[in-house]
Amino acid sequence: MVAATCACVSNSTNNSKITTDGTPDVTPIENIENVQNVISLEIVNEKQDFKSNGDIYVYGTLKNDMDKELTVWVNVDLYNEKQDVLGTGFDMIKLDPNGQSKFEVVVFNSSEYINEFKTYQSYINRVE
Repeated sequence: MVAATCACVSNSTNNSKITTDGTPDVTPIENIENVQNVISLEIVNEKQDFKSNGDIYVYGTLKNDMDKELTVWVNVDLYNEKQDVLGTGFDMIKLDPNGQSKFEVVVFNSSEYINEFKTYQSYINRVE
């Protein structure tokens, strides 16, 4: 997977809105007038593996490029060949200012559809 970068401003006060296509409800920074609340995060060194029970998990590092502490939710969606969502998991990470932290997202019971699994997408779902 390619490292995901989020440089965006939330459209909601609680940062938890998701659009119908599963993407975060955000406005790209080039489309806003006041960029004081820009969030700059990056998912790096991301990998996918299997737990001993067969569940799929994705792990990596989340990098905070801001001068403030953040709490971040990283989501992972699993897809089949037709791009149907098979399952979703998340991890909540607390990040120090300009720091980085490891994350691990386990998609529970994913061993049940391991034969259908083709790809995954990780994304930053919520920031506080």
